[in-house]
Amino acid sequence: MTAARLEPATGRIVTPEMLDRVPPVVRRYLNWAGVVGQPIPGSMALRQAGRIRPGAGRPWWRFTADQSFLMGLPAFGWLAHVRVAGLQLLRVRDSYVAGRGRMEVRFARVVPLANHRGDVLNEAALLRYLSEMVWFPAAFLLGNVEWRQLDQNTAQATIHDARLSATGTLRFDNHGRPLEFTARRGRHLGGNRFRADPWIVAYTAYGQLNGVRAPTEGWAGYCSPSGTQRYVELRVEPDLSPARAVSNAPAGRRSERRR
Repeated sequence: MTAARLEPATGRIVTPEMLDRVPPVVRRYLNWAGVVGQPIPGSMALRQAGRIRPGAGRPWWRFTADQSFLMGLPAFGWLAHVRVAGLQLLRVRDSYVAGRGRMEVRFARVVPLANHRGDVLNEAALLRYLSEMVWFPAAFLLGNVEWRQLDQNTAQATIHDARLSATGTLRFDNHGRPLEFTARRGRHLGGNRFRADPWIVAYTAYGQLNGVRAPTEGWAGYCSPSGTQRYVELRVEPDLSPARAVSNAPAGRRSERRR
């Protein structure tokens, strides 16, 4: 098993020598992603669409969302508009900034329904960020990420931010495509109650995002003895609107499905 820690700054162009300093399974992944010759981005914006549900056995609701990321800090902001019974009734805001996570739900943009924060949510939000770094894979070379290869298709990643860290496991196929991210993550049980449960993010289709190969569809869920309970399914594409654009790369090609 090997570990590596690199120190390039955002904006720096990725060279083959940078990939030589990560474990072989991660090198294969980053070569598949095509990061060599690309800059390590400082920020990124995405648009998402899919469906979400508040718990097992509950109905699915359609949503659209805008998400923005900062890499060197790290940080993200996610704003989703959720349709219930065909009406756009809920606004969900999830964020991680300066080591602090926060989730807020409002009805009709005005009435607060939930406002969660605290140590468990801080780590859960950082884990979410780590699982979503597959959308800007060159950032895996930054100095706040450590790698440890577990076997020929699996590696453990740890991200550090101030006094906080989060660790998850990425599994790849033989070509280097990321298949899933797993970790133990804080799960909201209602009220102010959270519990750390096995968590999985599955990447199910692939395409181009801002000049690199990346997952474009996937789902997330918590695992229990009775099975995996999915709570979100989504697809992503770059946000190229003038106010938020971070790349002039093509919006994407037809997705490559997992086989």
